[in-house]
Amino acid sequence: MAADSCAYPPLLHPDHPVATPTSRKKYLWLVTFAASAALILCVAAFLSGSSSGARRTDLPGNGASEPRRRISRGPAEGVSEKSSMGLLRSSPSYPWTNSMLLWQRTAFHFQPQKNWMNGQHLLLHLNTA
Repeated sequence: MAADSCAYPPLLHPDHPVATPTSRKKYLWLVTFAASAALILCVAAFLSGSSSGARRTDLPGNGASEPRRRISRGPAEGVSEKSSMGLLRSSPSYPWTNSMLLWQRTAFHFQPQKNWMNGQHLLLHLNTA
């Protein structure tokens, strides 16, 4: 069998490069330009969305009033502080009341006053184990 006859197509000659260095530089420049343009568009969209285009003016008679600040219920009522409260203030929320949510409290957050976890005998179980 001769060296020139083979079942697969011959590879390119080593002297013939697949991509020239100038075409690689052009490709790299194009990718860099596209990524920069996409980043600039994303930043511009983010900044324009945060200002929302409509600005309030506090002129008398335009109906603008100070926004009501919510008072946190906090741990006194068994509710933890929310770390995302700054983001939630911008959107209006449904006016939930305690009577609406009362039926859920025991079903999903069973919190009896005398529990096996919060008694003095817990120390006894931990020491004997």
